[in-house]
Amino acid sequence: MTYGYETEDKNYYPHPRAIQIHGNRFGKSGYNPDLETGDLAKFLFEITNGDMPDIFWDGIVPTHQIIFGQPDEDKIVLGDNGDASFLTINPIKYMLPFFDPVERSYEKFTGKIIPLSPVEFSETL
Repeated sequence: MTYGYETEDKNYYPHPRAIQIHGNRFGKSGYNPDLETGDLAKFLFEITNGDMPDIFWDGIVPTHQIIFGQPDEDKIVLGDNGDASFLTINPIKYMLPFFDPVERSYEKFTGKIIPLSPVEFSETL
């Protein structure tokens, strides 16, 4: 998700890039969403008619990428998540009332996974 908070950090970039979601298994947690805490769950519940996705991406990218598309190296990549469901929002279609902004095609976002090096923690007491 995009985090557009005000900051004076010139290195801050609010849009996630090259996110890879892979090797996960999802359970029944989405069958009983908490609609009382925060607005995101309520929004998702409404636009999906209660069919909550396992993986959600808000679809927000810089304006020039909304118009001209994201570079391939910046796109979200899904893979090896079992039978996970996916949902993203098309921001332009969301702003126009006669389009369905919801995109559920998991396959449209599959690609080559390039795993990062494992993060290892040493236990210190």
